[in-house]
Amino acid sequence: MYSYLAVIVNAIMKIWVKDIRGIEHLAHLKKKPYIVCPNHSSFLDDFLVPSAIMPRTKQLMHMYVNRNYFRFFLFRWFLHHVQSIPVVVDKAPGYKTVNQEASRTALLYLKRGDIICIYPEGHRSRDGELQKAKTGAVALALAAGVPIVPVGIVGTRDVLPKGNFFPKLGKKVFVNIGKPIPIIEMVKNTGRPTKKELHFCIKKVMQAIAGMIGKEYLH
Repeated sequence: MYSYLAVIVNAIMKIWVKDIRGIEHLAHLKKKPYIVCPNHSSFLDDFLVPSAIMPRTKQLMHMYVNRNYFRFFLFRWFLHHVQSIPVVVDKAPGYKTVNQEASRTALLYLKRGDIICIYPEGHRSRDGELQKAKTGAVALALAAGVPIVPVGIVGTRDVLPKGNFFPKLGKKVFVNIGKPIPIIEMVKNTGRPTKKELHFCIKKVMQAIAGMIGKEYLH
């Protein structure tokens, strides 16, 4: 079922995706586990990122997805089949329990050699500018001892901006895959990183993304 869904999604994404750059950066990882961190400005990103990377690496990718989407039958069916990981993106009741379970699940996937995709911004950007990032991705990278691969996406907001339900045709999307960032080399104690170190690390990730999409990270 997973492979059939992937074929369908990949075919649909080709309608908009005109160029994917930086694939060679993934080849250097030699199918080892890592965390992908893209910017996020469209619902389309959730389909675009796996379709851009998975066929080229032959590794499974598991997306962190807002648990609210699991409330709808069709979404829930699809998300379970592609092995997405539900998370709470705000401080709703019980968010710590859900997100701790998400981290445990992600660690298991990473240990078996899979890829995890986390949007550091959490929510989609309404104006296309980079939002303040959270530190969960770098904390997970440190716990698993894996690098973070920054990904810069340009154009998905033009296809399907936040608040819209139907994608526009005739638009172009570009994907830029950056060099892996060795997070474990950026802190003194990977087992107990300070808040300052976590913020420093995620800022480096966001600056890498900003450079690929022609934006600035101002947070």
